[in-house]
Amino acid sequence: MGARMSPARYKHLLQISPETLSTRRAVFLGLAGIITLAGAMLAAQALGKEEWLWSEWLALGIFILLFSQLATGFAISVLGLAGILSRHPYNILDVAHAIEEDGPAHGKPLPPTALLFPVYNENIDRVIAGIEKIWQSLEKTGAAGSFDIFILSDSNKADPWVAEEWAWFRFCSKWNAFGRVFYRHRHPNTHGKSGNIADFCRNWGQSYRYMIVFDADSIISGREMVRMVRAMEAKPSIGIIQTLPRLVLGTTLFRRFLQFTTSLAGGLFATGTNYWQLSCGSYWGHNAIIRVAPFMAFCDLPELPATAGKSHILSHDTVEAALMRKAGYEVWLACDADESYEEGPPHLTDALKRDRRWCQGNLQHVWFLFARDINFANRLHILFGLMGYLGSPLWLALLALTWISGMLRVPGNPYLDEMRDGVITRPIEPAWQLLGLTLVLLFMPKIISFIINLDNCRKFGGFIAFSASWWADAILSALFAPVMMLFHSRFVFEILLGQKVAWVTQNRDDEGLSLSECALTYGWVTALGICVGAATWHYLPDSFWWYSPLFIGWVLAVPLAWITSHGSVSAWAMRWRIFTVPEEVDMPEVLRGLADVRPVTHFPTAPWVQALVSPFGLALHLALLRKRKPATDIAAQEEFTEPDDVAALRRKLVKEGPDALSDPERAKLLTNTAGLTALHDQLWAMRDAELPPGLQPVLAQNLEPRLVYRCVSRSAVAARDGAKVAASAATEQSAPASPASLEAQEPPFVRAT
Repeated sequence: MGARMSPARYKHLLQISPETLSTRRAVFLGLAGIITLAGAMLAAQALGKEEWLWSEWLALGIFILLFSQLATGFAISVLGLAGILSRHPYNILDVAHAIEEDGPAHGKPLPPTALLFPVYNENIDRVIAGIEKIWQSLEKTGAAGSFDIFILSDSNKADPWVAEEWAWFRFCSKWNAFGRVFYRHRHPNTHGKSGNIADFCRNWGQSYRYMIVFDADSIISGREMVRMVRAMEAKPSIGIIQTLPRLVLGTTLFRRFLQFTTSLAGGLFATGTNYWQLSCGSYWGHNAIIRVAPFMAFCDLPELPATAGKSHILSHDTVEAALMRKAGYEVWLACDADESYEEGPPHLTDALKRDRRWCQGNLQHVWFLFARDINFANRLHILFGLMGYLGSPLWLALLALTWISGMLRVPGNPYLDEMRDGVITRPIEPAWQLLGLTLVLLFMPKIISFIINLDNCRKFGGFIAFSASWWADAILSALFAPVMMLFHSRFVFEILLGQKVAWVTQNRDDEGLSLSECALTYGWVTALGICVGAATWHYLPDSFWWYSPLFIGWVLAVPLAWITSHGSVSAWAMRWRIFTVPEEVDMPEVLRGLADVRPVTHFPTAPWVQALVSPFGLALHLALLRKRKPATDIAAQEEFTEPDDVAALRRKLVKEGPDALSDPERAKLLTNTAGLTALHDQLWAMRDAELPPGLQPVLAQNLEPRLVYRCVSRSAVAARDGAKVAASAATEQSAPASPASLEAQEPPFVRAT
């Protein structure tokens, strides 16, 4: 965290002048521009003064565009180093908190703040375990009464839905949290996560000044959240403060590799980004605090134009930050937030699935790149997000063009002989200089990160382990990069061809991939690497070693994805302290125990069945079933009637068992009060031999309660028919009744037992 300064100094820093913003952006863009110009000049010199091939002209243009990306990353790392070495960095949490601490507002109760946990078919045990840690952490701050927790479910599968209800009830019972921890299930779940947050704002947003948005696996300590709220209170012009989440709790080699990379260089790049953007930052969708009123007023997402298929924006966060800034509110990146955490994808396959969603979402942002009144910094954020994925097909095109140019310049090529006599000899020195500059841009940020963390190398496992981890990180980064380039290129082409991605649950479990899965997913990458490598060795032997880093990554794609997905390899690396991060050496209290999550509730069968057969499960589900305000009396009446399609599902379940229903059918049944209640009554009234498949073991455990239920439920029938039986008996002869007639006069509930 930054050093403490006087309140007056903080107030001066918070008053960001337009000149300060302009100067910092000029420094950033100027540094990146100078480096890009130097690379372009060296590339042109390397091509020589003779006539260029068409492929070389194209390659040069693409190279300049891509080299600017490298230059931008290098410039951010240099500015990050300057910010870290600065005695007075722009740490928004420190600045605002210090003003609160020294000002008259210190000690006042915090305003109401909602903690939002959007979930979508998640492992609810892990979600509740994280909420429990946050709850305990908030209690220790003394300000817990100002925070309410909302579990906002968009789950469309029956088992996670019902499991969420039970987990919420168990949590509230354990911590006496009724009235402070709320559960809401949304059906239908339109517009994904952004629609989930928007639904909260419409229904409960006016009750809260701030909301802190989480992911299902993200954690923020209570102390950090109090700092975030005080920062917002200290400066009402702030609309969003985005923290920098640290990746933690990984057990696979891939996840631990990501943890080390972000822990090593994340702070450097965040500080560098904060240098040039200051109050014009971006929003990443979670681990951030938002001022609710302006968010509701100005950040409603528009539908995309008809040419984009009338689809909703997938990556909503960047656009919401731009709209917040457009409305005049500041958006900050809190580089000094030390206790904000999340978990990364367990293996390469899940990372690519996530990138597929992000790729489509980022490409949608092209509609906002030239929109009116968008801040220049937000346009840069959108552009960087676009190039993060468009850069991959451009790199692929550049490699293809350089390969074609090499083939065209092979001695004896007819096309070349028609152009000129003989083969042109290219100058070597500019090419080597360009290679050296490129390597500096690629590796200098890693070197800077290594140097600035040397003082804390003990937190990375010691100097030897830290050094070994640094080299392992560099090697794995070089091997993964060409594989990611191919997949990102494929994603871009699929999206341009109109293929859309479905909203799916993110895998947060450390279950490894099988070798067959890896071969199926990455086999084509390995085959491509072998073919292109062999062709290069045959036709361009002098260029083979220049392309070798590319081929090696492609050829090793299958074993690389398989090895890095398994915990056994990671366990070996952990014994040698490879990829150790500070949170493992000194585990924060808010993270302790999350690596070994225990089930909140043990279900004897599928969780959703509890809403059918358990009286408590049914009562809990019906109590939490969302009741929307009906538009008409007919709509209000339909809520308590059973539609024909629900009745058909009920009959299907009774005949074939709960496994016969698909997830959409289960969800439809669970959303209808009348149908669900009728099904529950019907199941409890059935004899064991009549029960549908799969429910006999469950209901057999409730034999005595079911007998009582049948007696009570049918007593009304007996009372209703009692008058008829008495009248009939009064007119009969006094002769002894036969056994058959006695049986006929037995109350129906006695026969049922």
